Amino acid sequence: MATYNGSIFIKEQLASLEAQTYKPFEIVVVDDGSKDNTLEIVNYFAKSSNISFRIFTNEKNLGYSDNFFKSALLCEGDYICFCDQDDFWLPNKLEVVAQSIAENSPDLIVHSSFVVDVNLSVTDRLFPNFDKNSVIQKRRGNPWESNVPGFSLVVNSSLLSKAVDWKNRPLASMNPEQMRNGHKIISHDLMMYFLAHSFGVVSIISEPLVYYRMHKRNVCGAPVVKSYSSFLKRISSRLEKTINVGKFEYDFISEVAFSRRKWLLYYGKDLNIKYHQSISSASEYWLVQYKIYKKRAAIYDRDTNFYDSLTGLINMYISNSYISKKNGGLGYGAILKDFFVVIFYKNYKKIFNLKNS
Repeated sequence: MATYNGSIFIKEQLASLEAQTYKPFEIVVVDDGSKDNTLEIVNYFAKSSNISFRIFTNEKNLGYSDNFFKSALLCEGDYICFCDQDDFWLPNKLEVVAQSIAENSPDLIVHSSFVVDVNLSVTDRLFPNFDKNSVIQKRRGNPWESNVPGFSLVVNSSLLSKAVDWKNRPLASMNPEQMRNGHKIISHDLMMYFLAHSFGVVSIISEPLVYYRMHKRNVCGAPVVKSYSSFLKRISSRLEKTINVGKFEYDFISEVAFSRRKWLLYYGKDLNIKYHQSISSASEYWLVQYKIYKKRAAIYDRDTNFYDSLTGLINMYISNSYISKKNGGLGYGAILKDFFVVIFYKNYKKIFNLKNS
């Protein structure tokens, strides 16, 4: 648990950890320089708990993600649950997780969670929201999956090597609205997904196991679900967003993929030895992602003529760039969009007033 000024909600979270039907091996708390009485609450709770607590205080503020990496690297168990200070675990969380570990020996576990309000009242939303249990082998799921927030993760400790400088992480993938603000490095939770996707097995649990509390102090929040008055407005809005994604965005994603390949080639040798034999194939996988998005960006380039755009589209199809997202491709919907853009190349920006540069 990485804490910072969490006194308002942390008592409830600690109580939910104590109430687990399958007790945790230990609880590691690293405080990032709280100005309130967070540490006082944690220390008081630890004195009366039957669970082993190890509590640390940072000399200087590390920030959200770096503090989670520090706390995870201090853990001594085989599997590590990232725990937010303001949420609430359902009593059977660790019991369900332990069952998944026994059955699948995964490198990463992700589970669904209830979205609740500040008083822990359940809303009609789940985040993440998985419709069924599944086991995803390395490089078989969506490489750009973003619905894997830290509070829903259980990480195999083999993913976290002390030899790696975790402050030097690759670039983050973002939604199109955020891309215009420039690149950022990947967060701790998406970093774990990136590594598990590249090297190992990801186990998905559809059962909600955490109350994810939404309040004004959230560092991150569940995606906002917009309500539209009609089905047509909802479809129109989605179409507009899809059409307006073009060369800039695909170049952006290609740069993210290349940075991940570069990271694997540089830091891969410092990862757990069990992953060493997969470094070459994993880096090649991200090179393929880089090439796919570079080719797609070229199709949308205003300086690319119709013939070259059509040739690029055909080459992408032949090279299996449009296979399903679960197999690392762009997905079948992408080819429909790209075909439309190419066929109406000279007029599509005029028709849809695209903001493509």
